[in-house]
Amino acid sequence: MPHLAIFNSVIFCCKKFYFWQIAILYSLFAFVCAQYFGIMAIEEQKEMSIVAIATLFRLFVDIFIPLLVFLYFNNLFITKQIDFILSRGLDRTNIMISWIASFGVIIFGSLILSFVFLVPAVSPQNLLIWLFSLFLEGSIMMLIGALISLLSRSLVVQIFVFLALYLLLRSLGSLIGPLDDPNIISPILNSDSHTLLLRIFSILLPRLDCCARSGWLVYGLQGDVAIFAMGAIQCFVLFWLLLYVLIDLFNGLYDL
Repeated sequence: MPHLAIFNSVIFCCKKFYFWQIAILYSLFAFVCAQYFGIMAIEEQKEMSIVAIATLFRLFVDIFIPLLVFLYFNNLFITKQIDFILSRGLDRTNIMISWIASFGVIIFGSLILSFVFLVPAVSPQNLLIWLFSLFLEGSIMMLIGALISLLSRSLVVQIFVFLALYLLLRSLGSLIGPLDDPNIISPILNSDSHTLLLRIFSILLPRLDCCARSGWLVYGLQGDVAIFAMGAIQCFVLFWLLLYVLIDLFNGLYDL
């Protein structure tokens, strides 16, 4: 069971780094930018505003919350709070689950901000689909952030590794897409070994291009039902896999 003391420490970290104040200011900034992009659009101004604010909220969930994870774990080790937590005799598995659940609550709170700004302009069904997909995507990125935090003590290394991995995961669809196009002639794509390797990567790595697409808010799923299902199933499976890796790493493999 998650421990309330762990949850309180995560909430205190949010207060220490002014996370919610930054989240509110960021939401206002996203709203203003979305209105500007909508005004500048020649056609579909409302749709342009929706896509713009959805993209900015997606970046917040995918990048700012893992950044909070980095700051939290670095603060744990710098201030030796981790020693205090472990000295209380708490089960390490429950500690890790408590951390993940606490950051999951923060992701949910961030989605509420998104809901407040998007609900006046988007149909409830499209909004709930998009928020559900964004929650799964944000949870995966949060787990990846926690894994990087346990593997590296350097905040700079954590941030750069995470950003590089995030760019790879966001562009994975562009790398895999040409595999199914017979008109593309490439020594890399026409090699069976390279093709197999890329397809394996597309299975093992989370396909962020299949999650939280901004177009779903405007047009609904339409022909993207299979893409939505694939992204949701993959995120669900990878969530439990990453959680298992984190628990195993924290229990035995990681030298505190």
